Amino acid sequence: MMIAGHGWKRVANTLLTITLPLAAVVGAPLMAGSAAIAQTYPSQPIKVICPVSSGSPIDVTARLVTNDLSNRLRKPVIVENRPGGAGTIGVGEFTRAAPDGHTLLCGAIGDAFASKVIGRDPAKDFIPVATVARITWVLVVRPGLPANSVGQLIDHAKANPGKLNWGFGQGTAPHMFGEMFKAATGIDVANIPYKSGTQAVPDTRGDWIGFWAPAGTSPDIVNRLNREINAGLTTPETKAAMKKLGFEPSVGSPQEFAAFIRDEIEAWTPAAKAADILPK
Repeated sequence: MMIAGHGWKRVANTLLTITLPLAAVVGAPLMAGSAAIAQTYPSQPIKVICPVSSGSPIDVTARLVTNDLSNRLRKPVIVENRPGGAGTIGVGEFTRAAPDGHTLLCGAIGDAFASKVIGRDPAKDFIPVATVARITWVLVVRPGLPANSVGQLIDHAKANPGKLNWGFGQGTAPHMFGEMFKAATGIDVANIPYKSGTQAVPDTRGDWIGFWAPAGTSPDIVNRLNREINAGLTTPETKAAMKKLGFEPSVGSPQEFAAFIRDEIEAWTPAAKAADILPK
């Protein structure tokens, strides 16, 4: 059947009149349901998975932030360490959690990257909630090594290929930075992987630490968590505690955190492939 001219316009207008109210009716319960969930959140204790060993910079930061968050949400917020597998053990558990805001991940960019190692997509499996701290990586060498500058270290490594060792948590930020350093300078250094960065006993601390929620978590819950975490980071008590640790509080939106993650993963991927962490 063909409808021409003004007849088609009448049909189109009729369909539009029916469709718009129907869309509103369907969308309204979804929006109302999301808002209702956010209003009753949290309804139980919150578990924060920390995919590194106890006492690491990420673990210390997680406990500092969650102590304040627990007071603000009036519910226990419990940090549970799940080290091992370059973060993949903790990350794997996190990605299987229900998207109800009662299981979160506190980690660094390397932990988001770990999801790629186990075949997941951090852009889809992780919802960035809030950044909490920036800390700076420092390159150090053992006493007695004839290198008092980066240039001297590079020269010494090139003169002694394969004779220098460096330790790192497998798949962690120091691992990636080290691979980038090796690729940029052309040095040959033996890799010594450890279960976690703290076991490598590095005099280095750094990364952009943040919180994530599982994919599918209500935007209202994500925004609530972001507001509460950011509020805690601006208190004099939290600022003073982070300063003692050498950390810099980092307040931002979920969108800013997401953009940072995308940029970092893009930058790290070539190094991960060079180290055979990801397939080439």
